[in-house]
Amino acid sequence: MLTEFGGIAFATAALAVGLADEPNKGAWGYSTASTAEEFWARYRALVFAVVNAPLFSGFCYTQFADTFQEINGLLFADRTPKIPLEKIAEATGRSRTYIPGAA
Repeated sequence: MLTEFGGIAFATAALAVGLADEPNKGAWGYSTASTAEEFWARYRALVFAVVNAPLFSGFCYTQFADTFQEINGLLFADRTPKIPLEKIAEATGRSRTYIPGAA
């Protein structure tokens, strides 16, 4: 079980929650995405890697929603999604038996 991974800071999130006058000032994440599309691509790639690693039987993404100093959640601090919930579900719900190109 992978108990913590992810932590993609969404650069505009610091502005959205009033933490800073400029993106990322005073906020934290393991890596940074500047746009919703980049956030989605990073999230999808991380989940894909974890789901396809035979070592893991499950995972817990860090973190569900932003906090005062961490902007690495899937949702902003006010609980609005950073990307459409359908995209989060698409990546998170991928089957372990997924094989690229297979029907």
